[in-house]
Amino acid sequence: MSDKGDCSICEAPTHGMHFGVSTCKACASFFRRSMVERKRYKCRFQDHCIINNKVRNNCRACRLKKCYQAGMIREASPAPTEPPVIPPLFGGDLTRCPSTALISPQASYSLSPPQLPTSLTSNLLYNLSVSTQPTVSPTYIKLSSTPDMINLYPRITRLLQAFRSFQHSLKSLYKIENPHAIYEPEEFKQAEKQQYDRLETGTASFIMSMVNEFFPSFFKLNAEDRIKVFRPFAVRFSILYRVYISAVYFNAENDGRICTHYGYYNSVETLDMFFGETPNIAEVKALALPLFTRLNSIKRKAIRIGLREADVAAIIGIMYLTETEENCVLDYEDQKHKNEIQTELFNNTITTYGFDRAGVQLAEVLSVINDINNLCVISTESMIIGDLILPKNLALQTWLCADQRYR
Repeated sequence: MSDKGDCSICEAPTHGMHFGVSTCKACASFFRRSMVERKRYKCRFQDHCIINNKVRNNCRACRLKKCYQAGMIREASPAPTEPPVIPPLFGGDLTRCPSTALISPQASYSLSPPQLPTSLTSNLLYNLSVSTQPTVSPTYIKLSSTPDMINLYPRITRLLQAFRSFQHSLKSLYKIENPHAIYEPEEFKQAEKQQYDRLETGTASFIMSMVNEFFPSFFKLNAEDRIKVFRPFAVRFSILYRVYISAVYFNAENDGRICTHYGYYNSVETLDMFFGETPNIAEVKALALPLFTRLNSIKRKAIRIGLREADVAAIIGIMYLTETEENCVLDYEDQKHKNEIQTELFNNTITTYGFDRAGVQLAEVLSVINDINNLCVISTESMIIGDLILPKNLALQTWLCADQRYR
């Protein structure tokens, strides 16, 4: 291993000494994130999973165990002198998080989640952020995972756990990017392109981790079908997250900011700050305007209807199973699962709003799915045009907001 300059964990080319052991960047970042989040993983098999650079994301429990066995210790690694890189999803080292992309280039990515092929070429776009720095004070109603909640709504409760796990991971990524931030940010920061690209990479990895952990039906699909399902789902999930978190933190009447990642925002007005100096910023803003307009429209709807975490959780499950249904075929168990999610959401809506209001409220919540699908079309069109407008060095290195089916 070390004689050949390989990572002690996954056998990829080593990057140097991290946490007392010679490892690649991806494994060092995985170990750092596991320590920051105090993660406890559980192997689905017999704690003997193979860990190498092609399947290192298949089992986080065995990967972390191998880190310990190799001698990695938290105190051994000094503070990083460069921005940390999160384990890969599509090509190279990824960062993570959902977003609504404006413009994105042709990019080549390699896939390294469970048993997925290692190379893909995708033109994907995905970003959205907002501007003006508010004091952070979320006002949204959150649904607790009480015993009654778990018994009455087991499907939604599980999906709620998935969504909260993802949000927790994004907050941990914020702490990695801002090591001196002990608590939640008092103000969200204007996103900058280089940082945005890093965070997008990590977000993608976290979405894949969430799917691996909370969507067991994903493993029933073959490698090709996993890619067909995961890509469009990840795009829609990322938009949903950004809409929800933007509605929580940027809910003033005329606030046009959109959260790109936890702790960061962007807006049409501040795109010059996002891209830095670029001669055709006016064209970029004109291209971005329909995206931000539609995104803010969905955000305002979320605020108006009081979109809850439970609603978001149910939408996540419905979107995932819908993509499975459209790209493959839902088996009996998956169809039953989808029906149970919809039934639980209906019953919970009646319990929360009363029978008279439940019908309208449920229709509003489910219409968010259609809004997100429409936004995917707009964002993909913007990406295609953006490839022609933006200099290559300013094109967004992301794929989470472009649906290949619309290209």
